[in-house]
Amino acid sequence: MNDRWQASRAMVAQRLRVFCYVCGSIMLVTVAAPSAARSAEFLLKNGLLVSGDASKISSIGENPLAPKAGAGEVDVAPIVVVDNELTRTFFNTWMVASPPDRAAPPVEKIRIRQRVATSGKQINIVGPILSITPFDKWGRRTFSMMSGGGPIQVMQGITEITPISTRVQGLQLPGQSYVWDMRIATSSIPRQTLSEILRTGLDQGDADARLSVVRLLLQSERYRDALEELQDAIKQFPELADLKKQILQLRQLSSQQWLREIRLRRDAGQHALVVRWLQDFPTDDIAEEARLELRELLSEYERKAQDGERVRQLLKTNIEQLEAGQQRDRVAQACEDILTGLNFNTLGRFADFLRLSDDPNMIPEQKLSLAISGSLLGAGEATDNMAVTLSLYDVRRLVREYLNLATDQSLERQQILDQIKSLEGGTPAMVAKLLSNMAPQWPMDGIAVAPAKISVTREQAPPANDGEQQAAADTPEPQDTQLSPEGYFHVQVPVKEGSRPVGYFVQLPPNYDPGRRYPTVITLHGLGTTPHLMVDWWAGAYSDRMRMRLGQATRHGYIVIAPEWADSSQKRYQFSVEEHRQVLFTVRDACKRLAIDTDRIFLSGHDMGGDAAWDLAVSHPDSWAGVIPIVAVSQYLTNDAPMYIARCWENVRALPMYFVAGQMDGDKMSRNARELDRYLTKSGFDVVVVEYRGRGHEHFQEEIQHIFQWMKSQRRILFPREFAAASMRTWNNYFWWVSLAKFPDASLVPPTGWPAARGAKPVETTGAVRPNNSLSISTGVGEIAIWLHPDLVNFDRPITITINGRDHREGWQPDLAVMLEDVRLRGDRLNPFWARFQTQTGRGGR
Repeated sequence: MNDRWQASRAMVAQRLRVFCYVCGSIMLVTVAAPSAARSAEFLLKNGLLVSGDASKISSIGENPLAPKAGAGEVDVAPIVVVDNELTRTFFNTWMVASPPDRAAPPVEKIRIRQRVATSGKQINIVGPILSITPFDKWGRRTFSMMSGGGPIQVMQGITEITPISTRVQGLQLPGQSYVWDMRIATSSIPRQTLSEILRTGLDQGDADARLSVVRLLLQSERYRDALEELQDAIKQFPELADLKKQILQLRQLSSQQWLREIRLRRDAGQHALVVRWLQDFPTDDIAEEARLELRELLSEYERKAQDGERVRQLLKTNIEQLEAGQQRDRVAQACEDILTGLNFNTLGRFADFLRLSDDPNMIPEQKLSLAISGSLLGAGEATDNMAVTLSLYDVRRLVREYLNLATDQSLERQQILDQIKSLEGGTPAMVAKLLSNMAPQWPMDGIAVAPAKISVTREQAPPANDGEQQAAADTPEPQDTQLSPEGYFHVQVPVKEGSRPVGYFVQLPPNYDPGRRYPTVITLHGLGTTPHLMVDWWAGAYSDRMRMRLGQATRHGYIVIAPEWADSSQKRYQFSVEEHRQVLFTVRDACKRLAIDTDRIFLSGHDMGGDAAWDLAVSHPDSWAGVIPIVAVSQYLTNDAPMYIARCWENVRALPMYFVAGQMDGDKMSRNARELDRYLTKSGFDVVVVEYRGRGHEHFQEEIQHIFQWMKSQRRILFPREFAAASMRTWNNYFWWVSLAKFPDASLVPPTGWPAARGAKPVETTGAVRPNNSLSISTGVGEIAIWLHPDLVNFDRPITITINGRDHREGWQPDLAVMLEDVRLRGDRLNPFWARFQTQTGRGGR
């Protein structure tokens, strides 16, 4: 027995010497996984990092393992496809920011023995999902779906687990077996379930098997789980005692991971949450570097808190030094007003005030002017002229009154406009700065609701179609409450009498502050689902204990808005003006109520909501920072299906898009191939397509972290130097800095007018910013309006606008009426247009 123990110990020692896997500062030594092709790692220009086995193809419908090329031809393959065994990611070669790094280390692969079906019916298309049972401890589950012959049940088993993906295959059964190879994200398997599967599927008496689990968890960045597994392995196998020193390093990795989460929440503006976490952060067994960072983060918040208190005390002290009178009262009122908005997000506006607070050459009035004007205009814009500052304070009040007036109150608006113009601070340049720093003009007065009781992220959440209809039927409606600490509201948009109501649900991030600008996701639900489920998909399930949702939008500080865009009986997207109205009115209303960063509004949709998102991307590409269609199609399989996406595909050249699809979702990939190939084979399109291997029509919740990584660097291009736009509907009539009217009849095809008559083609409009302060536009419509902004032209120099070859020189100057009307209607306080030129072109029609 002693000899056998010594031999076993020698074997383990030999394995420990064979391979070192290094992750940060931690080194676990054990035998390497079986060799595999080394992954390439691509950093894309949009900030996305894509890893896997890479190849190049010429069409998205092409098999990457057998690319097509004619005999004797040099095949031009501009599409890169990267396979990480979970997904295939497609993008154009021009999207690569730097040559791929092929030094990525091998990943751990743990194989689970199952009786895999090698004969039986082959699953090539995944039908509507009826139910999916949780995995049992042997890694098996039952997948129920509809097929052409009725419901079927497929017994599946996990056969391979890596840090990224888990392979799930059909199992051999005595009766009917199904051959099916699909992949799911390992991160989508609940922690306890994964632990049970690994313990059941591996020999717990094999030290190397135990260490392979540690490596898997380590590479998955599940550091706490890796720590527990390593401690259990050392306890069971005394010969692994040398690895005890790795326990401390795993604890340090876990602390570093927690610090990264704290930094993420800080950058998302969740300061109250961050302060609480920092105060409760365990300091035992953390690296000195992490301890220093923790101390610095706490000190940073302490300094800001002290600066905030200094602002309050200095304002009080300086006000007391003013002479009594009407101006002192006005200054005191202004200071009281700005103090209500003083917090970690707005403290930077008082930088000039704090910096010069001890300046002996400045009188109290000048110092107070710095504080008030800085709060009104933003950091670096303060003035020490109190007359100008009080004028700005009055202008902001009047601007807010103007924006709150209805369309039919034109007389009242003109009166306010005249008052603004009479004030020293009422210049367009000053008003633009005031607008960009104003809180939303409308209150957030929606009905507070409780979060939905069903989570689309749970184990049995059905992904689409029939399954989703059942889920929707089983979902209890949220109950109204007097308070909604989680910031979940239902809003009804005022509309004209007789119009279909416009409503939406909105989830605010933790510590929401009207003084901060928040990126926003507009999410469109699919057939059978609800806006509640879409909020749940993005913001996560609600935790009663933490009193917040726990999803990615919550972590990253995004507002999530789910419009009630579709009719309750609707079966598919209809490409209609009413659907566009529901979405666009929602966006405009939300911008007036919420502190939305209008340069970071992302549009997404699932199923028919994804179809709508794709069409809205083509129709209004200037409205979004990016669009994420999930399991979407560009055209339906009927003769009368609208073809706007196909006819106007070039409109999205300046719009980033991120598509998500399932490999076995019917024929969707082949149906979308023409449009996707157009995006992927031509340079200039920022388009990524992610296809999940062996998967069907699902929600693909596991892709959300990559989507947020992609969204992080995306910003709306509002003033492109060049653009080309095509339109076939009268309501698709504005693109970036032009709006169109009087379309030629031959260009218009309503959604019910397909197939289009022979000769029907989109009306095209192109625009370009030229040298010498000039704009050039070519269009086929009969009337056009050009919207001017300092990022397009210099108002201090002569401006030339050339339309269809004809020059116009009207001496345009910033127009306050244009600016305020633009903000009142669109709600975009960050990017108002400053002037407008409208003219007939001599072309077009009605």
